[in-house]
Amino acid sequence: MPNINIFFIVTIQLLFIGLSNGWFFFSDSNCYTNPDVGCFPTSGVYNNAMGFAPQSPSEVGVRFVYRGMNRNITFSLVEAQQRLRDTFNPSLKTVLIIHGYLESTRRPWVGHMVNALRTRGPMNIFLVDWRDGALNINYLQSVANARMAGAITGLFLQELIQMGASPRNFHIIGFSLGAQVAGYVGERVRGIGRITGLDPAGPGFIDTHPTVRLDPTDAVVVDVVHTDRDIGTLMSMGTVDFYPNGGADQPSCGVGAFSRLSAFMSQLDFSRNTVTRTVGCSHIRATELFTSSIYNNCTYVLTESRDVRDMRNNAGTVCLGNTCPKFGYYLDLFQTPRHGIFRFPTTGSHPYC
Repeated sequence: MPNINIFFIVTIQLLFIGLSNGWFFFSDSNCYTNPDVGCFPTSGVYNNAMGFAPQSPSEVGVRFVYRGMNRNITFSLVEAQQRLRDTFNPSLKTVLIIHGYLESTRRPWVGHMVNALRTRGPMNIFLVDWRDGALNINYLQSVANARMAGAITGLFLQELIQMGASPRNFHIIGFSLGAQVAGYVGERVRGIGRITGLDPAGPGFIDTHPTVRLDPTDAVVVDVVHTDRDIGTLMSMGTVDFYPNGGADQPSCGVGAFSRLSAFMSQLDFSRNTVTRTVGCSHIRATELFTSSIYNNCTYVLTESRDVRDMRNNAGTVCLGNTCPKFGYYLDLFQTPRHGIFRFPTTGSHPYC
């Protein structure tokens, strides 16, 4: 059976080849000093985008949105300290939410997650908007741009640290390609407390060097939720990896390559004035499960497996007692989350208990 990840990339490229503007002319490695994000080689381990280099900081256009209870503040990296002087509280937990490919911070799942987080008490909530780098019909260019988005976000976290924040109080939540952006942030800012990868993008990252993908060293705790083996990946990338319903097909979602591609294509909106995008049902389910966990509605029975192969074969033992990690938002209540691979069943509708 053909590899659906390759099928996904090639199909998207062919469908829009008439709109291409130099897709297949690879860029050289570039260095940037404004802001000082360094250099971006495209050889060796950094060839996961098949030779594409990230676009410039101005082209990727990372903006940050502070989501306060009474107002939202949108700003660039250079404006961070000035715009946050009277709003950012460095003593509180700081959560960053990073959207994925063909998305922006206007996606409904982002708003739902922010609303859920606000029920958990005072915290700093930031959205990382890298839509200019993510809205490329050429997926491989967005894969490359994820490196630039991660570099700029890393500099933003350094600004927060200068304002008195502790990296241990940072919790980065990234979905799809945004989860890989979070990995790049963790490469540049050491000691981040937690990174949550919600169905990290698979194409361009499977079996690659840890430097170019989310991996267990990117934060003190890296918890990963796998819900779609095709757009995402079953590859273990965290200190704790969760596989709802085996991590492949989610209840009430279509099964198989055609259903996945149809779901993806039928919901794309390429209007210049609309940045709303949706992706496959199983893929987006990762955000829904995590948001539901913030309300603490479900208690799941986890089965621990030795590795991904055992998990796929339904091998493993039921995890019992206080040593079991708790899926979702409250995982970080455990001071020393156990490492492992865990699967569990869910229903097909909210709250997925």
